[in-house]
Amino acid sequence: MISPENPIKTQNIDLLRTLFALFVFFLPLVFGSVHYPVLISEYIIGLILIILYLYYRHNFELIKPSLIFAVFILITAIITIVQLIPLPLGVIRLISPKEYELLSAINGVYNNIISPIRFYTLSIEPYINLEYLLRIIVLFFVFLIASQREFTESMILLKAIALSAAIIVLYGFIEGLLNFSTFFSYNIHLTNEGILPSVFKNTNHQAGFLGIAAFSSMALYYSVHYRYEKIFYLFCSILSAIGVFITLSRGGIVAFVASLIFLVSLMNRDRFNIKRSYLLYAGIIIAISTAFYLAYQEIISELSTLTDAERMQNEKYRLVLNSLGLFKDFLIVGVGKGGFETIFNVYREDNSFVSFSQMENQLFQQLADYGVLYFVIVLVVIIWFAYLFLKYPLSTKTALLVTGIFYILLQNLVDFNLEIFSIQTTTLIVLASIIARYCFVENESGEPVFAVYSINLVKKRLLAISIVLLVIFALGIYLTYDNLREKKEAEIELMLMSGVSPDNDYFKDKIRKYPFNYFIPASIAARDYLNTTDPIIKSYLLHSSLINPLAFEPHYMLYRYFFKLQDYANAQSQCRLAIKNSRDNKARLIFSELMKSVDKRELFKYIPYTPEVFTSFSNYLLSLNESELAKEFIEDALYMSENNTDVLRSAFLIYISLKSIPDAEKIIAKYEKIKNDYSLYLLKGILYETEGQLEEAFKQYRIADESNPLNSEILLRIANVSVKMNNLEEARSYFIKTFLCDNIGTDLKIQIYRSIASTYLIQKNTYEALKYLRIALSMRPTDVWIKSEIASICERNGNLHCALSEYTGIAIINPEFPDIAGKIKRIEDRLKVLEEDKRIEDLKR
Repeated sequence: MISPENPIKTQNIDLLRTLFALFVFFLPLVFGSVHYPVLISEYIIGLILIILYLYYRHNFELIKPSLIFAVFILITAIITIVQLIPLPLGVIRLISPKEYELLSAINGVYNNIISPIRFYTLSIEPYINLEYLLRIIVLFFVFLIASQREFTESMILLKAIALSAAIIVLYGFIEGLLNFSTFFSYNIHLTNEGILPSVFKNTNHQAGFLGIAAFSSMALYYSVHYRYEKIFYLFCSILSAIGVFITLSRGGIVAFVASLIFLVSLMNRDRFNIKRSYLLYAGIIIAISTAFYLAYQEIISELSTLTDAERMQNEKYRLVLNSLGLFKDFLIVGVGKGGFETIFNVYREDNSFVSFSQMENQLFQQLADYGVLYFVIVLVVIIWFAYLFLKYPLSTKTALLVTGIFYILLQNLVDFNLEIFSIQTTTLIVLASIIARYCFVENESGEPVFAVYSINLVKKRLLAISIVLLVIFALGIYLTYDNLREKKEAEIELMLMSGVSPDNDYFKDKIRKYPFNYFIPASIAARDYLNTTDPIIKSYLLHSSLINPLAFEPHYMLYRYFFKLQDYANAQSQCRLAIKNSRDNKARLIFSELMKSVDKRELFKYIPYTPEVFTSFSNYLLSLNESELAKEFIEDALYMSENNTDVLRSAFLIYISLKSIPDAEKIIAKYEKIKNDYSLYLLKGILYETEGQLEEAFKQYRIADESNPLNSEILLRIANVSVKMNNLEEARSYFIKTFLCDNIGTDLKIQIYRSIASTYLIQKNTYEALKYLRIALSMRPTDVWIKSEIASICERNGNLHCALSEYTGIAIINPEFPDIAGKIKRIEDRLKVLEEDKRIEDLKR
């Protein structure tokens, strides 16, 4: 303890205590403490405060639980350091065989074009791991300092957390209400929906912080003595709880409700006086009621997805399943921090995943990062502390703090909040407060439950510790900043733009330095893969595909590279892989290349033999009016999977385009046995429309619309068949109704406006037709076909100046537009005639 005989020292400690509280207060406010510059600034500020605190307070008081957890943090630091030691590949082979296998494969790909990698770290991303080591050091001292009595008894750090959370929620309300241009929150689009904007990069992280802050604020309510202070922290608690719900984090909401049940069970176990806790229950009811009042539909909609088994399976469940091989291959010491995002590409079974930087499960994340031994240590620490906190009776305030820890652990079974620096700091402060208040104060005999260990630091030790910390941080910050991924990728792109050869030593050095980064070799090759046959291009692309086998770009570039070399066997192999790995419109890019460069009889060799790919290619061919060729591919797809509804639907549309009505009827008969929903009636409607039975087609489309309202395809079908039946008012009503459908893009909107305009042209109402065409043109001002329609109407109406303006615009945008010069000349000639007629008329007058 601090000697009361040294008032200056006491004042300095009080000042440092306030500065630490400000440090904790601002951590969540600066974008959740996730950006590298922000993190480094926080590490530096934290280091300065730590050194000053060590200087003014030479001794630390720790009890057994605090000491155990401090040792646990030190074990984490030691494993991180071991992962950062460069080791010969022979040693890596013994500890991490899969890493050795990948490094050896990379060396083999370059075949001495680049000097082989002989040393590497056990960490896949050593520079990210180094940054995390700096964080562990800061967190270690934060926990030690937060465990001291001057912090736990004043609860100043808990108060900083409560105030920070309240400000976050209040700011979100203000931003949502005023809808101003935000500079403070990430999720700007949420503002327009009236949901709480997030100062964290991820709203799930904000929910994690607000949840633990809600329980901490309520604990403060039971700890403080002044009436207005109590009201203030009750208000903070309610605000934070509301925030958890209206961030719309499914994991946050479910974990918060489960934590409330856990809290009630704790209180019932110890027979708390219900009268003393009535405000707790009232606060819970007020918070949940207010959250549902503000965002009832959104919360229910988000929670309803929990029952969507397919969505859950397609997200985090599959993420864990795809990571089982990673756990096995990196069993001893893991992949290190930052390594999961990089190495997961080797293990994922398909490319439907979005980019995952973490495991989305904190326990499995520890297994991936540090291996099985550390994973067991984590489980032992959690179980031991759970036993400790449940062994003895808890006061209401301590029960609330324990529930806060329970909440954050529970939420992290489906998220990675405990990888966020501000939430890590908050959790350690709450844990330190629980240990100190529980073990120092709450023993019935008035004696501490555990003995107090005092750690004294003499000036020489303080100086040595300070120097070591400063050196580690200076070196760590320099190396991590110098190797930022964004920085090095920008450097590479800059050098490529300036015309540097791919055989440059700088690029080779980057390859050896970052062998597990698939972006670097792919980027280097991207500029020159069509312009050169240099073997190093092939090596770069094979390296990239080795680290990310399911990436589209390396395989596509290898296909083009081998095709250029007339190595058709390898070109076909890489083309199949590229198509298999393609997403969005990338497959259409390859299909387009194939149609230009490959004989139609050879197309089968370049396309993966799967019903999905054959169907996709058939749809592409149909869009090119290559119906006969599309029929060949779709019939093969039917042979492979005759009960696949997507294949049947595509086959039906191809047969319809070929006017092969008997074949289309056979497809509908098969489809009806598999699926009897709106899509069946839609197909029947298309069949009747093709046969000219418009009334029957209209009837089938209406049945489909009743079964699946606001489906844009169905509404457009109804509208178009209504046009054919000359029911123009009804057609327009369905065209306009299509705007109510979800996810209609700009292309479809333009198509609808043009269709509405066409109905007015049928009625010779050129005024309304021009109005809708100009709306369409405003959405795409360079669309020459819309401009041509407008010009044609203007010409027919005698508005020649308008027509000339539109035709001239077309000529500027696309000089190759059909007969554009002739149209302009025709209008100019007519204008000259009119001007001459007007001149003669004026002379006669």
